[in-house]
This record gives sequence, C-alpha cells and structure tokens, in this order.
Amino acid sequence: DRQSVDKTPSGPPLAEATVQWYNRSRGFGVIVPKDGSGNVFVHFSSFEATGRLVIEEGETVWFTAVDDPRRKRMAVKVRFAPVDDVVDTRPPPVAPPPAKGDK
Repeated sequence: DRQSVDKTPSGPPLAEATVQWYNRSRGFGVIVPKDGSGNVFVHFSSFEATGRLVIEEGETVWFTAVDDPRRKRMAVKVRFAPVDDVVDTRPPPVAPPPAKGDK
C-alpha cells in the first residue's frame, strides 16, 4: 500500500497525484492530488531531469505545488514512478511470420 506522500531526503514531502488529462502537442495538463486538495496545472518544464516530455492519463506522479496567479496552483518538481513500479499493460509483441522459404 503506497502512502499518499513520498518523503524524500532532498526537500519537502511530495504529494501523490493522478494525471487527469495531458495535451501532448502543447505540453501541459491537469493532475488530481490524492489528498483531494483540488486540480493542479502541470507543464512539461516541471518534469525533473528524466528527458520525458509526456505523461499519460491515469499515470501516478509525485509533485510539489506552488500558487501561480494565472493558474491558481501549478505543479513543480514533478517526479515519476520508478521503472520497477511501472506495469506495462500492453499485449506482448507478436513475432512476424517467417519469410517464404524459411523453415
């Protein structure tokens, strides 16, 4: 059972949230904190040094929020689940059929 707050040694606790929607072409979206504190704007520039530019609907992220006069609340220091915690729900790849003449 994962707690709703990830206490990291390098700063304040990070809140856990789920991605509600994300516009890939514009690089922004909305995340919903698990604590029920209200929707938070998220922009790809707030993703911590991972090289990622996209988050997926339903994905879990951890973040710190700041008040932004234009958007109310904005996520900063957005982190992602460790690779070991990510469950790939895609079907396994299908091997191509053998070429004619191959046996």
